[in-house]
Amino acid sequence: MNKFSSNNFTKLFLVFLSIVIASVIIICDIGINSLEKGIKLENKKYVDELTKSVADSFNKRIENNINALEIIAMEIGKGSQRVDLESLNKSSEIMEYEHIYILYPNGMLTNGDIEIPLYEDLPEIMEVFEGKNIITRESMKHLGNDGNYEVNNGFTFAVPVYDGNGQVVKAVVACTNADWNKDLSSQSYFDGAVYFHIIDTKGNYVIQANNAYSQELFESDKFKIYSNIYEVIENNVILRDGFTLEDYKRAVEQKEKYVLSFCFRADNLPRLAELYPLEYGDLLLNLSVAGNATTLHMTNIMQTIVILNIVIVAFFVLLSLVLFLVYKNSRSMALEDSITKGYSNLRFQIEAKEKIEKSPADTYAFLSVNIDRFKIINDMFGTEKGDETLKFVHDKIKQHLKNEELICRSSSDNFDVLIKNRTDSEILKFLSEIVEDIVKVLNEKPENKNYLLSLSVGVYHIDDTSIPIVNIRDRAIIARKKNSDYIVKHICSCGFYSDEERERLREEKEMENKMESALINNEFVVYLQPKVNFKDGKFAGAEALVRWFDKDKGMIPPDKFISFFEKNGFINKLDIYVFEQTCKYIRKWIDAGVEPVPVSINLSRAHLENKDFLKPYVEIQKKYNIPSKLLELELTENLLLENPKEVMDAIKKIHQAGFLCSLDDFGSGYSSLNILKDLDVDIIKLDRAFFRSPDVVEPKEKIIVGEVVSMARQLGMMTVSEGVETEAHVNFLKEIDCDKGQGYFFSRPISEEDFEVLVYGRKL
Repeated sequence: MNKFSSNNFTKLFLVFLSIVIASVIIICDIGINSLEKGIKLENKKYVDELTKSVADSFNKRIENNINALEIIAMEIGKGSQRVDLESLNKSSEIMEYEHIYILYPNGMLTNGDIEIPLYEDLPEIMEVFEGKNIITRESMKHLGNDGNYEVNNGFTFAVPVYDGNGQVVKAVVACTNADWNKDLSSQSYFDGAVYFHIIDTKGNYVIQANNAYSQELFESDKFKIYSNIYEVIENNVILRDGFTLEDYKRAVEQKEKYVLSFCFRADNLPRLAELYPLEYGDLLLNLSVAGNATTLHMTNIMQTIVILNIVIVAFFVLLSLVLFLVYKNSRSMALEDSITKGYSNLRFQIEAKEKIEKSPADTYAFLSVNIDRFKIINDMFGTEKGDETLKFVHDKIKQHLKNEELICRSSSDNFDVLIKNRTDSEILKFLSEIVEDIVKVLNEKPENKNYLLSLSVGVYHIDDTSIPIVNIRDRAIIARKKNSDYIVKHICSCGFYSDEERERLREEKEMENKMESALINNEFVVYLQPKVNFKDGKFAGAEALVRWFDKDKGMIPPDKFISFFEKNGFINKLDIYVFEQTCKYIRKWIDAGVEPVPVSINLSRAHLENKDFLKPYVEIQKKYNIPSKLLELELTENLLLENPKEVMDAIKKIHQAGFLCSLDDFGSGYSSLNILKDLDVDIIKLDRAFFRSPDVVEPKEKIIVGEVVSMARQLGMMTVSEGVETEAHVNFLKEIDCDKGQGYFFSRPISEEDFEVLVYGRKL
């Protein structure tokens, strides 16, 4: 029996061992086959990651140069005595520039010792006076030691200098030498089998590869040298896998990512090249890698995985033990923040949750603390100095905490603090003591005297201990991000979470729960506010405005839900719904045989994030067969100021689709008459803010409105005045030849039926 059992055990063991060996072989075989099938895909992915990494290095280098100049420009704009022409010369020695100058709008360039006239013939640089940061390879003249002009073939950077009124009055200009970024272009990967160039959107080389591999390749007798990458491709390259030079050119001109498969005639070695747009100027990175370089890398990975499978099966118990020890060690590390050496976010959440849940309401207060503009510290002084600053702030706050109070760095430059609850005034005193301590330490070091470290704080008195810790933090963050209630010692802003925020969040949550069903159930109703032609007094159009008639609460005013829908993205659906309802109205009027008036519809900023935002609008217009001249899309002035390029592109697309385009709320922000020359809109809508008095007696008011209407007319734009509420408004607008008016003097927004009776004399 024992022998039988022993034999059976031996057999079972051999079977088990066979299964284990077979499993290892199968796993290895599957792994090899899968990796061989995916090796091409992994090659492409690896090249993409490498290209992005190199591009990020170039972008960071450019960003640092621009940030350094912006700091100098800010000091010059403030009239600081610390930034004079002599210090510019010193700055050029410290930074990577050969020269730093001050440029004036007349083209005069100076560094204190020399003046170089007539730089208006460099349009790429003079665009700095339009408020742009400039980076260009435009050759720049400067005066050499022998008194003659020399030409700098490096890069030129320029940033605007603003005066106290926000006007560009001069610029800071700096140029590098021709070897700038040579250290990046000479980097080597895979024993030099990877190289990269920087080109511009015309295909010209801006920086050429400089590592040993590229030099050996390009100096070959079979390789013809050109200054343009298109000529290199035509004369030295065989394109593979259906790629064409035309497609590559198109990608370069439009600054798009593009992956190319090719080989050089000189060595016939398969290669991949990736084109990657840089963030500044008209520059692109073109990275090339020999096919066998990443293939060898992936083969090594494959072999490693096969060996790893064998090791996992053969040493399962040992590996489990190691993993257990690693787990214990990593869990210990997870409880400490790597930078502050204080509590980690995980440990803080665990202990804070326990303290809050075990205590009555109002025992604790939660603070969200942020270091304002912390990114500038990293950019100016480096991440090491940034980490020191984070630890410094953490430690100063911690020194003021009691035994039962906690702090952790929750993310980047944000800190979570749990303190015993105090009154608002006591919390402000607590913050004041921390701020005084921080300022005192900073002022002890001369190099910190001119540096201001400011904080913003949000406070939530924890009156509900049942809510999760993440929601408690959110309430403190909301308090921090709102308009601050108090300013402490000039360098710390503090806001308190209140019942108003709680009620607003409750209302927003309720609206979010209802909005989809409200749209399906047609609870959103489109009202129309008429527009009147001043010349003949007839109705000449309308604006579509949405109202929400909730089945439980009745009408919800637009100011309650529009801004919230813009934040959560639902505004996209609502805008398209309003547009379709408007098209239904117009179709009804056309079918009834009346002459329909054009209707304007607001276009929210959220749409512009999608380059095909007009597609559903065009489909709806065609569905109802509405003449495009009857449809007008309105963009707000504030949107133009925030994203001018996106808005200009949107206006062009609106016109291409055949719709009219108007600029709404003109004059509500920081607009100037000068902005009109850059607009291609059909209609300017004057904001009601222009009319501060019902009788229009303010002379300046009359001059400004009259000038806007006159300039718009000369530029071929129609004008519509909003907020027309008195007869004096009407008489004045007629006097200055404003085209149309809209406001309560004529009619408030009304339902479709009431609009038809008012405009057409009957219900249609």
